[in-house]
Order: sequence, then structure tokens, then C-alpha cells
Amino acid sequence: SAPQWPEVTAVLRARAAEVGCTLEFVEPLARAPRGLPGAHQRLNGALALAAARVLAEVDEAERDDARWPGRLQCLSLGGGTLVLDVAHNPAGAAAVAAAVAAGAVPRPDLIVMGSQADKDAAGMSAALTGLLGERWWVALGEVPAPSAEWTVRFAAPDAPGLVQALAAALAERRVVLVLGSHLLVGAVRAQALGIAAPADPQDPRPIH
Repeated sequence: SAPQWPEVTAVLRARAAEVGCTLEFVEPLARAPRGLPGAHQRLNGALALAAARVLAEVDEAERDDARWPGRLQCLSLGGGTLVLDVAHNPAGAAAVAAAVAAGAVPRPDLIVMGSQADKDAAGMSAALTGLLGERWWVALGEVPAPSAEWTVRFAAPDAPGLVQALAAALAERRVVLVLGSHLLVGAVRAQALGIAAPADPQDPRPIH
């Protein structure tokens, strides 16, 4: 496990004792894997590496071969840069903002976000306050934009107007950050790479 709050640690220790298994807490890697930008990936990478070592011997250098589609994934398209992250809660959005501030990915001048009804859209929007630039909102299940700062709005991830607007923004060599939902990021990524299905970037089925 990654380090946890004391009350969570207590629950994990009690459960481990109950079922008779070993419980270990990892330390963050000295740096994030090259394929997984962002300081928050230091712990994620450490967890993945620890799990891999349990299942099979893994060379330390292999951690730099990590790839996670839809997690601060950068695609060079149409002269611009498309940054994709499936962050769908305030903590995830804050991690994205921190990664941008740290220079792990290019700083966007356009942010495109959408959220499902059971998610904290307002909290995610607030977590992005430090990132300047134009904001576009994409409705998912008719979820309204969380604030007036989302000045341009689209009815759905596959709306023709959104596809065309994104292509135009990239042609202007802009850096576009898309986040807020697997549904939105998956749809935009599929359109960008010409993938018919599945749309979810983290679907386990093999796709290009």
C-alpha cells in the first residue's frame, strides 16, 4: 500500500492480521517514471513496481518503460499538443495542475472538461484555478458547467462542433488539456488517434 492516513492504516493492518497476510507500505520513487509524468506518479510507480516484484522479478530499469494512456498523455497533433488525463475528482485535477506547474507537461492555454453527474465538477474546476487560459465545457448526460468561466459549451463528447473546434485549436499550435471523465478523454483520444472503439483509454482490451 501507499502510505495512508492513520485511521486507514489501522483498518488495513487489522484486515491483514485477520486474513494472515503481509502488509507493506512503499516509499515513493526518487522520480516519476518517464512514461508517467507528475509527482503523484512517484507513489503509483512504487506501488506498481512492488506488485510486479511479488509476481515476477522486475529489473529496476523497467519502471521507465511504463505507459498509462489517458494519464497526462501528450499527443502532438496538427501542430499543437493534446494533453489527456482522466482525472475525475478534485484530487486528480489538483494533481494535474501540480504536474503542469512543475513542468511535467506543457502548460495549456485551453482547458476542455466534462463531468458526470455523480462527480464534483465544482471541486475539479476550483482545483484548476491556478491554470490560466480559455475554458470549454462538454456536457456529459446534460451536466451543466460548474461556473461561468467555462465560456464555450458543447452538448456531447462526440459533438461535431467540438471535434472541429479542437482540430482548429491544434492547428493554431495551441496546448489543449482535456480532463474530467473517462468518457470525455476516451472519446477525444479515440477521435485523435482514429480508434473506433473502445473509447475508454484505460479499457484493458488491446488497442493501438
